[in-house]
Amino acid sequence: MARTLGSDPNQVAKNGRRVLLGWIGGGSPASQSLARDLSLSSEYELLQAFVPELQMLRQPATEETTSVAEEEVVGTLAHSAGSLQLEVVASFSWTETPKAPFGVSVLGGSSKMTIDCAGTDPSAPNGCMVSVDGKSGPLMPIGTKSVTMHSIVDHEIIETIYNNRTAMVTYNKKIPSASSTSVALWGTSAGVKADIKTWSLDAANNLGPQP
Repeated sequence: MARTLGSDPNQVAKNGRRVLLGWIGGGSPASQSLARDLSLSSEYELLQAFVPELQMLRQPATEETTSVAEEEVVGTLAHSAGSLQLEVVASFSWTETPKAPFGVSVLGGSSKMTIDCAGTDPSAPNGCMVSVDGKSGPLMPIGTKSVTMHSIVDHEIIETIYNNRTAMVTYNKKIPSASSTSVALWGTSAGVKADIKTWSLDAANNLGPQP
């Protein structure tokens, strides 16, 4: 279930900002998703992106950047020590279809964001599928050769948006320990260019314990 906040009760015909809030979690109590701005692409696709106001939670001193050139081959490349409250922005591009899955791991490797371009899933024929810990969807537009992944981790809750289109909320209830926070690139092979940037985040609720 979700609702949007806009400039007018008429959310379709009036101009203005549209902010999406959704209920997440299958049990009780549930919680609200992070706010997302809604917009339309030039092809009238519905797009969504985390609201820029969330960037105020970034801890500037923790910013880390890692890049992998297209001709490099890395099995697993450590990126940063990470955090239990973490923001990840990663981009990948390729010319030839990657033969094996690749992506980003967080929370000490216990959660993986995956791009799989085998092209055999009926949801994305001859295209790529994206997933987080087994929850998957098609990489849109189907057949694209690049992806930008934006993920915000709040302990066991992970919210991820691929190419401002495919979004998912997942839960990792198997984090080994409070120190299992490292971030890494994994599976990148020759032909895949990768860039990743991360920040540790302040707590949004200033009434609770601060990191």
